[in-house]
Amino acid sequence: MQLRKLRIIFTALFFSFFFVFFFSLSLSRYYSYQIFYYDFGVFSRILWELSRFQTPYIDHVVLGRIFFLGDHFNPSLTLVAPFYWLVSNPQILLFEQALALVLTGILIFLIAGKVKLGYIPSLVISLSYLIFAGTENPLVTDWHAEPTAVFFLALFFYLFSFTQKRVLYYLTAIIFLGFKESNAITFIFVLTCLLVFNKEKRKDIFMLIAASLAWLYVSTNIFSFIFSKRPYLYYPELPTSPWEMITNFFSTPEKRKLVFDSLISFGFLPFFSVFGVIAVFGELAIRLAPTKTIFQNFTLGSHYSVYLSLILTLTTIYAITNIKKIYPKKWLVSLIIFYLLIISLFSARKITKSPINLAFNHVFWKELKTNGQNFNWVDKIPKKGTVMSLNNLLPYFSARTEKLSFLNKYYKEVEPDIIIFNMTPGQSANNFWSMEEKDLGLIRDFLLQDKDYVRTKTDDKLLFIFIKKFFRSS
Repeated sequence: MQLRKLRIIFTALFFSFFFVFFFSLSLSRYYSYQIFYYDFGVFSRILWELSRFQTPYIDHVVLGRIFFLGDHFNPSLTLVAPFYWLVSNPQILLFEQALALVLTGILIFLIAGKVKLGYIPSLVISLSYLIFAGTENPLVTDWHAEPTAVFFLALFFYLFSFTQKRVLYYLTAIIFLGFKESNAITFIFVLTCLLVFNKEKRKDIFMLIAASLAWLYVSTNIFSFIFSKRPYLYYPELPTSPWEMITNFFSTPEKRKLVFDSLISFGFLPFFSVFGVIAVFGELAIRLAPTKTIFQNFTLGSHYSVYLSLILTLTTIYAITNIKKIYPKKWLVSLIIFYLLIISLFSARKITKSPINLAFNHVFWKELKTNGQNFNWVDKIPKKGTVMSLNNLLPYFSARTEKLSFLNKYYKEVEPDIIIFNMTPGQSANNFWSMEEKDLGLIRDFLLQDKDYVRTKTDDKLLFIFIKKFFRSS
């Protein structure tokens, strides 16, 4: 009984540590102005308006102003919107994203326990997932739906594999598909593996595969056109022959590195689960096999590898159980788990340079505290009113009903209530969407002479906040 209590306490501390670090990791970007309206602000705006039972529209770079489902078909975003009922601050999305990834880690721990791998092996496998670069990199690249969706994919896997709660696992499947139309492809690869792992539920699996194919077709060919008035934007250019598909998979050093980094992070153990590795290479093929896609990313960066993280972990679990069945020696399982622990830590530290390394860097925590204390200027901004700002400042004001727009020298045509920009030299080109950096000085001079606007003083002399006079006095 005493050992059980100690395990519960240690497990709670283990996952709490990762939640605190994950949330802090996102906050460090938030406090240093490294989030952007595209994509953080767009998602925040959608979720804010959904939480207020309003109809979200987005200004798409290619499609123009459209209903939010016209870009990606993601109705499941409505499940995230209630977080804005708790607090009207975009930081709540970073909290939610960190929570979703840690909850996925907990589900992995439970899944490993269900296949009788033991307490320490289950914890090590969860650790391998949580420190993997593909899991953590979404935390430093704005907010996206994938880290939330992967929780529902893991929940589906748990419910489908270890319970008879048919309604629940069908519901979680629908929710996962509803976070993005292309999720259907990932789901089909996972279901293909379950044909082997869960032979008694093959009827359900075939039904879910058929539903996924139908979802993919309807969302990309019908709903996309209805909501955007144009054909689906994200169709990849597919290879014209099997040989081209194979060569596409390994055609560049970046692609080969992605495959290697993914597999080495789990000690190449997925190869011991033949059908499981099909899902791994299937998920990799979504990015590597097409000849061309709109967004090409062949690294573990951004949010593109979060499903791969889960699939690699689940495949590793079943690889270990396969080895255990063939060689049922306790010492062998212990040796494999020790090997997995060492290779995961080494890969995160030296090969993939996972963000987990920052957890033990005192400079990271010091800068987080300092930047957080210097972030009080946001409190000086009125909670209502139209805002015009830069791409890296606009998302901080996304939780409001009024119109948001990008800063440009023709601000008089828009007449926003609030104008905010930073004159710090050497800014990222990503901060400027409708203007050039050289225009900042011109806009500043115009506003300082504009009798319709009054500058609000801040501790940062390079930060300029202008509020319209009539709005200021109202």
